Amino acid sequence: MKLYFLIYFFIFINLKSDCLINSIKIQQTNGNSGEIEIKIFYDTQCSDSVRVFKSSIEPYSRNTEFNSKINLMLIAGAKMTYESADENDVYFKCKHGEDECLGNTFHACAFNKFESSLAYQYIICYMVNIFNFNGNNFDTTQYCGEQLKFDPKSILTCAQSDEGKQFMLTLLKRKNLLKEPIYFSPWAVVNGEHNTNVESMIFDNLTEYACKIINYNSRVKICSSYQMFYGNQDNKRIENKMTQIDKKKEFMSKNDAIEIKNISQDIKDNNDNKQNIENKQENTMVTGKKINPNEQEQTKKVNNAENNRILINSTIKNTSSSSSEILISKSQNKKEEIQNKGNEITKNQSINNNIKEIKK
Repeated sequence: MKLYFLIYFFIFINLKSDCLINSIKIQQTNGNSGEIEIKIFYDTQCSDSVRVFKSSIEPYSRNTEFNSKINLMLIAGAKMTYESADENDVYFKCKHGEDECLGNTFHACAFNKFESSLAYQYIICYMVNIFNFNGNNFDTTQYCGEQLKFDPKSILTCAQSDEGKQFMLTLLKRKNLLKEPIYFSPWAVVNGEHNTNVESMIFDNLTEYACKIINYNSRVKICSSYQMFYGNQDNKRIENKMTQIDKKKEFMSKNDAIEIKNISQDIKDNNDNKQNIENKQENTMVTGKKINPNEQEQTKKVNNAENNRILINSTIKNTSSSSSEILISKSQNKKEEIQNKGNEITKNQSINNNIKEIKK
């Protein structure tokens, strides 16, 4: 009997230790070495927060294998504010009214009255079902107590007491220590940093995001299926891309072939036309047969063009010859003029010499 008692006691202690470990992991402010800390701030009457819990957080919570790798913290009061003259006189203000402030306080009390694993389950149950009870905090908490087998009285009493207000105030003060203020509800912070792209992935599918950040660890069964799915998707994308490239190559090859064919045909047509004209001209010269008026006109234009070319060349040649003759004539005239002046000077010198002789 004592042996059985010791065995049951040992099992109980182990289970209790697991719960305590989970409690530490969820409530701690900094993750252990190798862990990833995800904080999700929300408000209990916010429709966007409810949507994220239903579509992303609740499915993620079914996979307990993540607990040793990811530190997920669910924190109520994303857009909740407070005013206080002192710690005993605190006034809370929420976007969706007093019921939201009270619901947020319910959640603050849950983490301080329950073991964190139970508090974690209660918060998810509450957020998934709150609108099924028209936003009534008490009815929703009563329902979750029945589902999770706990007595909700401790939460109900705490939420309406000064103790509950202090629990809520502590959460809000910690929220104010974030690097970046919260602009929307819900709001996600990973390892102390807010990133809108990462936040979108978390809110769309927290399970998928968790698998990505742990590199699809094979020990987490759900991640193996994601890895297989995305591996197949990647293969399909690559296959589609290759098909597109092949089609583009084929299309380009066809276009090139058509273009080459057209060019070849144009060359052949030009050669044929040229040969036809030459043949017709030759026949005309031999037989004296009249050619087509259009062809005759075309030949006439060619001949006129050739005649004009010859005329222009001849004009240029004649012009050059005339210019040369004019230059030669001018040179000769200039030479004669110089010679005449030389003769005149010689004549004058002779006269002067005669005059000198006479004087003597």
